[in-house]
Amino acid sequence: MSKGIKLTVIGLIIFVALILGLFVNRMMTPAPLDRDQLKLQGAYIFDTPRAFENIHLVSHRGKTINKNSFKNKWTLVFFGYTFCPDICPTTLTELASLKKMLTEHYQKLSKEVNFVFITVDPLRDTQEQLANYLPFFGDYFTGVTGSIKDIYNLATQLNIPFNPVIKPKKENYLVDHSGNLLILNPKGDYHGFIKPPLKPSKIANILSVVNQDFKLHTKES
Repeated sequence: MSKGIKLTVIGLIIFVALILGLFVNRMMTPAPLDRDQLKLQGAYIFDTPRAFENIHLVSHRGKTINKNSFKNKWTLVFFGYTFCPDICPTTLTELASLKKMLTEHYQKLSKEVNFVFITVDPLRDTQEQLANYLPFFGDYFTGVTGSIKDIYNLATQLNIPFNPVIKPKKENYLVDHSGNLLILNPKGDYHGFIKPPLKPSKIANILSVVNQDFKLHTKES
């Protein structure tokens, strides 16, 4: 074999190796986050996660809740109240099913997700009331209460509308509030939200994609 042919063969081998390397690298690299596809599933992920001011609330276990409470793990936050007749118990039931699904099929991710229920009705939702209510859905839920001013301030920062009841005219009053599920990332920033219906399989898929994208961009930065 002539020297020219040998060089050509070697060149072709190197070229094929490079192509195969690029192909394998592309297969092993997570696909970029397609926000348009996520929107079709009801998930709105911000291009730039939003920071919010520090807060001063308390959990149903008596622990102080501030911004640091939301760091190091993903946090799913739902604003509701224990006397809610429909959307709140339905949502908590769906989130309990989500926890089970994550535990069974997304074991690593399951350990990286917290579930937080913030009351919009602190007049009735005391620490004791939350402690009696949430275990029906799962002991992994963290109930949060505090002053109506502090809760309303946090809800406003997170774009969650609700009509606070300050002086109820009757005992069995209702509180109008959003049904969105909020996503806070491990840095403690507002990462996005998911609109109802909040089906466990849908949320699990969204979380998996968002988590993958977050870790990819965190590694790059």
